Amino acid sequence: MASAIHHHKAVQYAQQLETARCSGNWTGIAELARKLQKHDSKRVCVTRTAVAEASLEGLLAGSMYQGIESSERIGSKKIAGRGVEEIIQQLKGAMEESGTETDKHEASIVLAQAYLALGQYPDAARACQHELLLQTPVASLSGYRMVSVMKCYSIYGMAKEGLGEDSVALEVYTRALQHLPVSEKPAAMEVGVMETILYRKALLTERMTQDSEPVIQSFERYRVFVATTCPKTFRLNRRANVYRHYYQYLSAMLQQEYAKDEEADSELVQSRAAASPVSETFHSPLGPPAPVQQPAVNGNGVGNGVSPHLVLNEVVAGGDSNGLAISHGTGTYPPTTSAAVPVVHHITPPTPTTSHLPPSRPGIKRKTTVAAQQIYSRLILLSPTYEDLLHKTTAFPRAGYTNTALLSYLDLLCSNWVLHSRSVEEAEAIVEVLYRATGKTFQSVRVLRWLRVMLERLGRWEEGARAVEAYVDLVEKGLERHPDVVAMGLGRVDTAAGGDVGEREGEDMDTKEVIVETVADGARMVGKYLRKGKDALTYAEKARMYLEKFVLEGDAALAAKVWRVSGVAHGLWSEQTIESEERTEQQQKAITALQRSLDYEQSAETFFHLSLQLAVTRAIPEAITAVKQALHHDKRLLPAWHLLALLLSARKENEKALRICETAFQLIDDPSSPSCLSYEEKETLVQLKITECALYEAAHGVEAAIERQGELFELCARMSITGPVNVQDVMATESSSPLNPPPRLEVNGSAVVDEDATERASLMSSRRSIRSVLGRKRESRNRLSMSNSPSLMKPSLDIPRPQTAPPKHNEVNELLPLPNQSPSISNVQVHSTYPGEKPSLLETHEKEALERCLLSVWLASAGMFRRAGKFTEAHAAVREARRIQNEDPDALAQLGMIYHEQGEYETACTAFEIATAVDMDHPVANACLARTLLALSHADQPAARDRAEGLLDVVTKLRGWDIPEAWFDLAEIYEQLEEHEEAESCLWYCVELETTRPVRRWESVMPTWV
Repeated sequence: MASAIHHHKAVQYAQQLETARCSGNWTGIAELARKLQKHDSKRVCVTRTAVAEASLEGLLAGSMYQGIESSERIGSKKIAGRGVEEIIQQLKGAMEESGTETDKHEASIVLAQAYLALGQYPDAARACQHELLLQTPVASLSGYRMVSVMKCYSIYGMAKEGLGEDSVALEVYTRALQHLPVSEKPAAMEVGVMETILYRKALLTERMTQDSEPVIQSFERYRVFVATTCPKTFRLNRRANVYRHYYQYLSAMLQQEYAKDEEADSELVQSRAAASPVSETFHSPLGPPAPVQQPAVNGNGVGNGVSPHLVLNEVVAGGDSNGLAISHGTGTYPPTTSAAVPVVHHITPPTPTTSHLPPSRPGIKRKTTVAAQQIYSRLILLSPTYEDLLHKTTAFPRAGYTNTALLSYLDLLCSNWVLHSRSVEEAEAIVEVLYRATGKTFQSVRVLRWLRVMLERLGRWEEGARAVEAYVDLVEKGLERHPDVVAMGLGRVDTAAGGDVGEREGEDMDTKEVIVETVADGARMVGKYLRKGKDALTYAEKARMYLEKFVLEGDAALAAKVWRVSGVAHGLWSEQTIESEERTEQQQKAITALQRSLDYEQSAETFFHLSLQLAVTRAIPEAITAVKQALHHDKRLLPAWHLLALLLSARKENEKALRICETAFQLIDDPSSPSCLSYEEKETLVQLKITECALYEAAHGVEAAIERQGELFELCARMSITGPVNVQDVMATESSSPLNPPPRLEVNGSAVVDEDATERASLMSSRRSIRSVLGRKRESRNRLSMSNSPSLMKPSLDIPRPQTAPPKHNEVNELLPLPNQSPSISNVQVHSTYPGEKPSLLETHEKEALERCLLSVWLASAGMFRRAGKFTEAHAAVREARRIQNEDPDALAQLGMIYHEQGEYETACTAFEIATAVDMDHPVANACLARTLLALSHADQPAARDRAEGLLDVVTKLRGWDIPEAWFDLAEIYEQLEEHEEAESCLWYCVELETTRPVRRWESVMPTWV
């Protein structure tokens, strides 16, 4: 009876001991082993093995290194010592005690685990070899026996890794996964061992296998296993390490995919260029054009499929300068040094490529393959979990250390976005990731660098400017503390926080190349989007300083970029400075910097900016040479075509300029659906279209231009440019159609209605219906071209001369308050027609840009009607413009010019006064106000003349320095004051400006920063 009881208790304690070992409950092992040995003296091997295993697991758990990278280690020297040696002796003694063969096999596996912990890989492999030779059938395994066999595979594989036999280890792991299925409800030790096998196999497969498919399968199997089987907090360091390897592997695949596609595209383009006869026309712009057959031209003068390069050589050949010396009318300014000036007309055009935009540029259009999309989708799937693991496994770095694991992830996350996506939605999510990362990093320049990139994409430019400022501040402080270390771009590692092993100590800092490029990009963002010339110039100068300090002039692409940014920044500041001498100096510095950029690398962007600066300084032949080079490098650079058209108009070659515009519109990807273009491209096309209208008016007269101005609105409709006024509905309205309520202008609380039904009806009847334009069959599908007469901002023909006999006042509704009502900007209100939730900043910028397009079209239309003497239609067009933006200074200035030509000088003065209240330095409003003051007939003529002189003096020193009419009126005032020398100087400068003036101002070329 007693022996039966003992046997029953022995079986019970044996089961409990096995359950404890399977579940990893090591604290109760010693007591269960004592009770089992008490009731069954033949199980001494099992009990001693279990006690030794519990002690070994306790040592391993206490000494396990917590770093992410360290979790790849096979064994750890830190636990070597008397404790493990004693356990080994205990296990050897247990194997000599009584027990079954299975008990001794299990003891040998625990012994192998102890050897592995000490790094004694040969002993560990030998201890496991006997069990592997048994090849026990999988179906017969259960409980701790299953765990023991799984541990045997795991230990043997890791021992072979330690011996450098990676291929054997990989075979062992593969075999284990094939023959050892996981039960439906696995025990903790079973889960742990299986996780180890999957973990080691994933890392080893990545290291040894060239094919990506088995590597991804190994990573995916591990990811699915830990997500569905393991507890949420189970071995987070190793899990994070697998995600790190997986994320890096997929990122490398994505980069290779794009590199492969770019190489294939480059080879294809080169082969086509070599086979194409058009490639023969890539010759020096100053040389004779290649003999080509006259291209077929349709009835409207638009070429059918004509090569842009043929048009360039045919239209502009033979008119270029032989150098880049810049004539300013008052003297010739040669280049500063011969080394800084490339000979533009001897530059050989590059081989055509598929992309001409730098990879860091937000507006780039990349070719996306199916493989790249699949890879990126996997990266998107991994990102949230990987970020969460990093935040759980890393701590805020100690002083002087860096959370490298998290920063490396941010680099990959953002680089992949730049390479593949660039979507706004993902940029918003990445910004949140970057802000969360600040809780695990300390003043990281990498976080600030990527924050600027994302904020620029989101249109949060003010916030991005603060990121640039903070970035530069950190770089400056780093240079002060550790100039040598920072210049090398080294990063110190906090190994406890999971940093990469082997990285040298130092502060977290970008490489010197990245520092220079980031500061240059910051200067571009501040200048292009915020139009802060002084800040842009400051950052550009810092980028140049870093370029010289870090001795990076050997990097041609980087040096060219820095000098290009510097040149454009100088040009922007020259537009905004109030000192005339400084303006000239900044213009010359801009040209010199752009020429230095061409010394390092020739690009379409640099040639375009150089041409624009040369145009501003009235060096028209040299500017044409430069812009031709820009188009030879990138024929799809629409702002360069626009600039070339203006340059030709400055030489009074309007027909040639019209053909350039027509060629530019042929370059749209899909002329049938231009609505897919970005808002910047739409704005560029609209401005080009308005310029074409101005050219058509200059060549054929204002009446002919009015007949064709419907194409302006057609273009807006086709590009889905809509705002508070629907263009198609307005243009299609018949004279008898009911009118919508007009917008209201509120000044000092008094509201004035500015609508007249008969005027609107007259406007509608004077134009062709947009529906009829869209409905008729066009003679040429590519014909989007035709521009209106000079726009509001073009000074020629737009500032009216005083009339000796003012016409009789027309009966029109008053648009403006009486002259004795001083305008108050705070009381000017525009009633929004865009209800709904608050849009994002990017949506706001896009809406504003498209409204500017529509506004420019209506003002161009108003200008044409005004010059044609059709004042009723001109008033109606201005009202449509003010429906978009009621207090727009351009619209108010145009309205004032209409009243001026009608002889309503006092009302015109009121319009100009309100325009200058909105924009104090508005050049056209101030110049026209001065001219209107001179036209008034009242007793206080000297006072009006004095005020006009003050206005013109300010205009000619600020943004209106290039308006000839302002200089002419100022000369007339000086003549009246008998200051003949000043009058003569003004008249000569007026002549210089007039002889080189285009049909529109140079700033109409958009964007001015490409």
